[in-house]
Amino acid sequence: MNRTILRRLFVVSFLALVLGANGSVAAGTTISVNTTSDDLTNNGNCTLREAIRAANTQASVDHCPAGQGADVIIVPSGIYTLTMGVLSIQTDLTLNGAGTNSTIIEGGSQSRIFNVGSPLTATISNVTIQHGQIVGTHGGGIWNYGRLLLRNTVVFSNTASIGGGIDNQGGVLTLIDCMVIGNMGGNPANYSGDAGGINNSDAGVVTLLNSTIANNVSGYNGGGITNDHSTLIIVDSTISGNRATVAGGGIYNNGFSDSPVTLLNSTIASNTVSGFAGGGGITYGGPITIANTIIAGNTTVGGSPDCGATLISQGYNLIGNTAGCAITGTAAGNQLDVSPNLGPLQKNGGNTATHALLAGSPALDGGNPSGCTDATGNILTSDQRYFPRPLDGDGNGTAICDIGAFESFLPKQWVYLPSITR
Repeated sequence: MNRTILRRLFVVSFLALVLGANGSVAAGTTISVNTTSDDLTNNGNCTLREAIRAANTQASVDHCPAGQGADVIIVPSGIYTLTMGVLSIQTDLTLNGAGTNSTIIEGGSQSRIFNVGSPLTATISNVTIQHGQIVGTHGGGIWNYGRLLLRNTVVFSNTASIGGGIDNQGGVLTLIDCMVIGNMGGNPANYSGDAGGINNSDAGVVTLLNSTIANNVSGYNGGGITNDHSTLIIVDSTISGNRATVAGGGIYNNGFSDSPVTLLNSTIASNTVSGFAGGGGITYGGPITIANTIIAGNTTVGGSPDCGATLISQGYNLIGNTAGCAITGTAAGNQLDVSPNLGPLQKNGGNTATHALLAGSPALDGGNPSGCTDATGNILTSDQRYFPRPLDGDGNGTAICDIGAFESFLPKQWVYLPSITR
């Protein structure tokens, strides 16, 4: 699968974070977990909790070898139910599971799953983080204030007062091939809490690449994401089916010049606000720059259904309903007050869920003819699913990138000739 986006956007910056002063990565220990139990007992096993402690303390713990530098923790298939509270990462490390359907780290609705401290750099990949819960504070699944990369990870059904799935408080958080689904921030019954999927605050930086934020619920603002005086970059990603009680069903952008949001070749659809202020798709202040992006099919009881905000267009966007939405910048290629004709949110290939473009969609080949680009201006060569981009979506013989996260194509018409036998 094509990894152009990751290589171009983040390889330099991310390596700079993990390289030492001499330009080399500090050697680490590989620590293999060998039980799904959760304990710190000297009984000859290496639990996940003991493995993290061995990395944190650089000392052997039970059967886990001592950490050394940037350690790698291998977590095999199994359900790892926490019985002793949050797992606190306090050193540079990489935690690798066996896949999101195989390695499941389960909070049992008793505690947050992970704390990731500062200024460390951590990677968590190939796991599901589910049923974490914390009352009166941040991050039901993860509370990050370090530098955290999530890759091919599912954050599912976690609950917190703020940031049900993930709270990024002043940290640098990157999600690649991830799904943040079914999390809850606060209590919708009494208009409390904030950010169902991800809360990004205190000058934090969140980047979504080839990821889906779906079916999260906030008791106040930001069903999918709240961006609070912070930076949010979304490329080749889908924000869908999220719900807020007050404002910003998909994204709530709280701030001014210090809250920039960038949406590139992404799809913001089927989000809703059930209460007052509106902005079913995206709402409120801060510079919101969009290019080759769909914002459509969102709903609200009051206010604007798709965008209650000023959008800075870089062209080739599709906005389903512009009521309450001010659009500045370039109008080139924009399609306003039209339906994108999307399929349901589902797995259409790849690791994450997307909305397919159905036949006749105006988004087909509706992107920039010069090429859809990432945040650094490089041409995107794949869509959210890592399928090739651009393809000929409307069948006119010219391949132009589609608007949104999904790149479609017109199947070839085959002509079958009768066989002739002698």
